[in-house]
Amino acid sequence: MPTEKTDIVKELRLRSWARQNYVVLADRSKDWHPIVLDEMNRRDNEILAVQTEKEAWMQAKAGGGNVVPLVPGSILALHAPHKQVPAPKFLSQPVVVDSLAEELACHGWY
Repeated sequence: MPTEKTDIVKELRLRSWARQNYVVLADRSKDWHPIVLDEMNRRDNEILAVQTEKEAWMQAKAGGGNVVPLVPGSILALHAPHKQVPAPKFLSQPVVVDSLAEELACHGWY
């Protein structure tokens, strides 16, 4: 980290400039602002980490021995339900037809 006191806005601008104008380590000047050099070093570390992860992934992919296939049908099975589905709950009541409804039905009104 830079040792000098820098305004936060200026520091963010310098870091943004360093990210947008990245230069490899061999082409950097030691006379550049310490914040720019620090941000470019951080970018170097990020690039190295991505390359390391990619190499590890390629080795794992090329090895092929890391994946063990499952035996077909050993896990895939249709199991019976654990509980019975409860029956619907209806109230059964006798149908009450009152006398007015019967009279209207006789005359074709109902």
